[in-house]
Parts: sequence; C-alpha cells; structure tokens
Amino acid sequence: MKNNKHIIITLMSVYLAICIALLNFSGCSVKAYAPEIYESDSEISEFPAGEEPRSSVVVFGQKYDIAFSSYKISSYTNERIDKYHLIDNERGSISFDKDGDIVGLSFLGRISNDAFDLESTEDIRKSIEAELDELADFSVYNDFSLTTWEIDGTLDMKWQVVRDLPCNISVHLVVKKGGEIVTFLKTNACPEHLTKQFISDQVRDELLLQELNSRHTDCSIESISIESEILSLYKGENALLCTVKSVDKDGWSYLDVVVIH
Repeated sequence: MKNNKHIIITLMSVYLAICIALLNFSGCSVKAYAPEIYESDSEISEFPAGEEPRSSVVVFGQKYDIAFSSYKISSYTNERIDKYHLIDNERGSISFDKDGDIVGLSFLGRISNDAFDLESTEDIRKSIEAELDELADFSVYNDFSLTTWEIDGTLDMKWQVVRDLPCNISVHLVVKKGGEIVTFLKTNACPEHLTKQFISDQVRDELLLQELNSRHTDCSIESISIESEILSLYKGENALLCTVKSVDKDGWSYLDVVVIH
C-alpha cells in the first residue's frame, strides 16, 4: 500500500513538473507586439518574368482591351496585385488579385441613373448592389455608409465588415452623377479569427506614443487621441491599424496611421 501511495505521489509530481514546464514554455512564446508607421504599397513597373500578362477582360458584359501597368505587393496580405490600363482609355484601369478576381476599377463601367433618383439610402444600396453583384458578394458586409458630395452629387459609398471593431474587409465605391464609376476598391485583409482588439488600451497607447515620439523626433508628443481603429492583416500578421491624432508640447498637432502587429 505504501509503495502504491509512493507511486501516485511520484506520478503527480511528474505531472505538475510537466505542467509548469509547458506554462513556462508558452509564456516564452507570447507575441510581443510592436508599432510602426503604416507604409503604403510600392509599385513595380516590370511584369514578373515567366508569366504572360492579360490582354483583355470582360466587365459588365463588355470586353475591354488592356495592357499591364504595374504590380504591387499588398502591405496587408503580402500578396501580389496586378494593375492594367485600358488601351483606348489611359484614364481607365483595372486591378486583379492573385486569384484573378477584380479588386479595383477606375473610370471603367457605369451604373444606371436609376440609383440617383431614389430617395432612401437603403434603396440606393440595394439598387447598386444588384448592378455590381459580379464584382462582390455584398451579403458578407454588415455595415454601409453613403455620402453625397454637395458640389456635384457624386455618390461615395462604403460596405464594411464590422465585428467588435471595424475590419479591413470592405468595398469602397465612388460614382459620378450620370453613372460613371470613378473608383471601385475591394479589400479582404482580416482573418475570421480576428474579431476584437488583442491588446489592452493601456498597452496600445504606450506603443502608439513610443512610435510617434520616434517619428517626430524634433518635438515631444504630450497627448494622443484615437481617430479610428481597424482590425487587419499587415505584412501578413494580425494587426491593429490606428489613425492617431497627436499634440506636442507646443500645441502642434499631427495625424498618422500607426500599425500595431
């Protein structure tokens, strides 16, 4: 009996030792988040070797002849996005992601004028979604905003996925009165598991202040305020995109986008 008790005690001791070791190991692997000023994508004008560029595309039932302009590596996903211009319209452009899906349009295509005659925001949304359903699955977005430019009646619309915070999954559309599409931009840069802020407000603010003081070295930042926060990928990692207004000791203010990842 004593031998059995001794064996049980020994096994429990070994089990506890293993648990402590695992906890210590997992503690060592905790992610250390760091801030940096957001860097936009850089464009490369040479088409990747060993591949053939596109020569045409069909959008809204119409065929367009296109020529390669440039590509960029997304600062969010680290994936390539190819941009082409229209042969007969240098102002018009179209962009494709790595899967060949259209993620950007500029001065290409039109919507009917019917949307401009509608009065409610909801009716305008439904009308435009029906016309652009080949470009995006609008059912995935749970937030919508519409602004009408007073100067010329241009519609500025944004569809977005919002979890505990807004996510970098969106469609941004600008349409001139008359139906011409000025820009269409689709972004999908936030994983499903990223639903809320992954650091405390205190740690976030400490990291932001650290980065802003590093950037604005000729002044001393005394206060910051968060203008917006977006859950996203950045360089392929989970990230928080913060638009931050800061004020230095002399009262000068600055606006920066800081990424914590």
